[in-house]
Amino acid sequence: MVKIDKIGNSYHFLFENEQVTIDVSQLHQGRDNYLRGEVLIKSLELGYQRHLHQAQFSFSSTRARKELVKTLDDLFQADWKSIIERLCLDVLRLFREGEPVIELMPEDAIPPKFIVEPLLIENYPTVLFGDPSAGKSLFAVVLAITIILPWADNPIFLEAPEASHRVLYLDYETDKETVSWQLKRILQGMKLPAVSLLYRPCFLPLSRDLETIRSKVVSNEVDTIIVDSLGMASGGDLMKPEPATEFYSALRSLGCTSLILAHTAKNPENPKKRSVFGSIYFEIPARIIWELVKFQEAGEEEINIALYNRKPPPFHKLSLPLGFKLHFTNTEIKVDYCDPRTTTEFLERMTTQVRILESLKSGALSAKDIAEQLGLARNTCDQALKRLKDKGKILKVGDKWGSAAQKKFSEASSSF
Repeated sequence: MVKIDKIGNSYHFLFENEQVTIDVSQLHQGRDNYLRGEVLIKSLELGYQRHLHQAQFSFSSTRARKELVKTLDDLFQADWKSIIERLCLDVLRLFREGEPVIELMPEDAIPPKFIVEPLLIENYPTVLFGDPSAGKSLFAVVLAITIILPWADNPIFLEAPEASHRVLYLDYETDKETVSWQLKRILQGMKLPAVSLLYRPCFLPLSRDLETIRSKVVSNEVDTIIVDSLGMASGGDLMKPEPATEFYSALRSLGCTSLILAHTAKNPENPKKRSVFGSIYFEIPARIIWELVKFQEAGEEEINIALYNRKPPPFHKLSLPLGFKLHFTNTEIKVDYCDPRTTTEFLERMTTQVRILESLKSGALSAKDIAEQLGLARNTCDQALKRLKDKGKILKVGDKWGSAAQKKFSEASSSF
């Protein structure tokens, strides 16, 4: 009698008659089409788990089976030839079968659920990218606090979830002292109670460390992970597709909500078209992508950060930019909301329509004046003005445009 339990991409075999367990993990198929993985074999004969053997193993190789049987015969008496043959047949069958086909019933469908709208969606990967030292890790800790508590009455207008989430911080870049100190300063600055943020330093790419991380996710009942950062968690040549596809495949198998911190590809000539560093395949599987931009005056103890939605989820519109102000002391960090349109450096990264609306707040302007003020090509300016007019957000009086929200301009336009 054999019992098989599937845990992610791993399998646990219990051979009841022989009182033997075999754990199979790290399955992968090489270029020779041989299926390989790691086996961990234990005996239960004495009433407890006694380690017998652990090794890399080829499930497709007759020679490997014979060698493993010979090794095990010297360690413990059992019908190892039958056990190993049955193990190989089942592993090959299960691996080739893959995931089952599911019949989708539209009447049972429910919409994806935001954990923190519009940033994190349950079981979806969110990528947050930005320049080095832009504050990505710090903002990730703020988000973690928001969903762990949950922080419903936060002053930064993030919609916290109804229930607490278990968050695991996978750190490839810094150390536990740095993350712990950031966490403590934010909690002290915002007068919040202590939270339990699970933390693990990482050294291997996620795909090569998957089984260990999965065991931590399962044993700690983790539902949300933070990956800091994407490049180190992928490994290899980031300009090639393989590191990206291996990373996202491993991430998907964990079945968690994820916030992935990443660095920016160099594209200084057009700040609105900056992207995640590396192959385009680092962006394709991501369900949401946000860019984080920092502005800080020299010598100041506060920074402004703005988040721009560069890729919306497939079921949602592109979100408006978000802004936050962080005040630093030696022992505290306070976080407040800040309208990103009030900072010139942030406004320049916004859409042409948003910039035009902001420019019209000071009064009506001609198309020529708007184009010159914002440094726009006249054709680009005219197209944006037409779209805003079609949306009912601006009005034209004579040769000048004004915001439809401004009462004086609206009253003036009605007299013509």
